[in-house]
Amino acid sequence: AFDGVAKATLYNGKIVLTDDTCGASGLEIGLSFTQGSGSTAELTLPTMAVSTEGGTTTADLSGFAASDFTETQSAQDSQIRVDGYPAGNWIERSSNTIDDVIAGVTLHLHDTTDAGGEEITLTRDIQSVKDKLDSMILAYNSTVEFIKDKTGYNEITKTGGVLMGDYVVSTMRYQFREPLIEQTAGFIEDIDSFLTPVNIGLELDRDGFLTLDANDFDEAIAEDYLGVLALIGADKTGSSTSDAVEFYAASSDYTTAGQYDVQVTVSGGSVTSAKIKLSTESTYRDMTISGNIITGNSSFDDNGDPVYAENGLQLSVDLTADGNYTATVRVKQGFTGKIEDRIDRMLKATVGGITIDKEHIDDQIELLDDKIEDEQYRLEQKEKRLVLRFARLEKTLSLLQNQMAAAGITSV
Repeated sequence: AFDGVAKATLYNGKIVLTDDTCGASGLEIGLSFTQGSGSTAELTLPTMAVSTEGGTTTADLSGFAASDFTETQSAQDSQIRVDGYPAGNWIERSSNTIDDVIAGVTLHLHDTTDAGGEEITLTRDIQSVKDKLDSMILAYNSTVEFIKDKTGYNEITKTGGVLMGDYVVSTMRYQFREPLIEQTAGFIEDIDSFLTPVNIGLELDRDGFLTLDANDFDEAIAEDYLGVLALIGADKTGSSTSDAVEFYAASSDYTTAGQYDVQVTVSGGSVTSAKIKLSTESTYRDMTISGNIITGNSSFDDNGDPVYAENGLQLSVDLTADGNYTATVRVKQGFTGKIEDRIDRMLKATVGGITIDKEHIDDQIELLDDKIEDEQYRLEQKEKRLVLRFARLEKTLSLLQNQMAAAGITSV
């Protein structure tokens, strides 16, 4: 057999051709060369050796019976218990990698354990959280320093920054500052351990620079590790006060964090009415119904921004019992996400504050360029008129001098 491809290698002065297709070899080899001018050299075929390692028998699965195989290990699901749970039973998975039993932990199973099991110790990487906060603080303070430098007045050099008086740039610092001093969206007193960044040691000094009190942070993270992480970086996570109407999902980009009031009617095993509003609003809005999932109004304005706060918010409804249900749904967003959202809005391609401000500055520069060009033209024309005026005056003076000389009048 020969499948059209053979591997040739040079080994110990020999050319070795390998054909790995089973059956009798159909490989043919021919040698040729071009004899040089005046040469009497001849080409002869060298000694050939053929090996048929592997044999030539062709077989398929039909040639094997069950008795031809030996089972070395039977296939079965992996089985685990965590702290003895479930008693008298097992948690079973089809893989030896299990990541849905202990929150945030992935188990890789390599072998069976003895009757005593294995003890796993989990530690929290608190230093990593603190390092990331330090990095954020450094970036924040660098931004504040840059804005102050470009918008402020230098008493030493008696000069103002290049963006002094620019309203948009001046307000950027306050846009970044607000999430660091106000109550974080979706967090409620008596339910959440921390409500504002100051609760975990983050403070702004009198110059607007951010600092971290290490002692306050250590105390906070020791008290409620997950609470600290949520305050920093919760990404539109949610909860509900009702078992009948539960939080299902929210859009990281479009759902506004906060507290919502929800009203749902279930009749005949189907949702017949679903309404929602922010707890600070007075008017409910209809939600879209799809089976047992209800979704907030997903309209957008001409700038591509959500019209309503509940855009992308989804709730699941228990359809087992008819009735009218109410729920208070909370959507959380950490303060770092709030800052990021504000930066994104400022930098938005067509309608962002920085983009619009840049366009306005470009328009002002163009207007000033036009004024400079007009003034330059005006000055050039005035120069021409003055040159002509003085040329005429010089000509008149020369004529008068000639006339006075002709009359014998000497000028003093």
